[in-house]
Amino acid sequence: MVHKSLPTAIIVMLVAIIGFGAGAYYAKRMRPAFSPSSNEDHPSIAIDEPNPFQPPAKEPIKNGPSGYSLFLVASGDSGKSGKLIGCGDSLVGVGTQAATVKDALTALFSIKSQMYGQSGLSTALYNAALTVGKITLSRVDISGSFNLGGECDDPRAEEQINATVHQFLGYEKTVVYVNGKTLHDALSLK
Repeated sequence: MVHKSLPTAIIVMLVAIIGFGAGAYYAKRMRPAFSPSSNEDHPSIAIDEPNPFQPPAKEPIKNGPSGYSLFLVASGDSGKSGKLIGCGDSLVGVGTQAATVKDALTALFSIKSQMYGQSGLSTALYNAALTVGKITLSRVDISGSFNLGGECDDPRAEEQINATVHQFLGYEKTVVYVNGKTLHDALSLK
């Protein structure tokens, strides 16, 4: 009798081993090869893309073709159209084709008219001469000058830049630096 159940036991063990091996192989293939919370340990690896293996932490306010937005200002809107920011304004997302942090910031800095078309939205950064530098999950470096128009433009510019960066998965807590100073400090010293 032992001999009749022996082939069955061997088959069950083989199926279990094959199933375990297949499961381990599948799990390894589906896991990203490199997914640190920051790349400070690997400074030569620049990460500028959302992690495709995790769902977005939050939805952008208004999706463009790429799913991301540029953030502009509804002056005097008191938070009705978006996030309430300094001087009683609202921060409003406008869809963009930019699919990376660098592309989104570059698009934001390339708007050279105070009013954004006929949308009624504006940007405090229209006179800025800013260039995007190195980008990691923990830090975004920008260089240049702001050339802002008044005291209400400081919080507008800060919110526009931070919201544009922080909408990307993995960049929710990224600190933005301008000319080596944090964005907030750079605006308060201008």
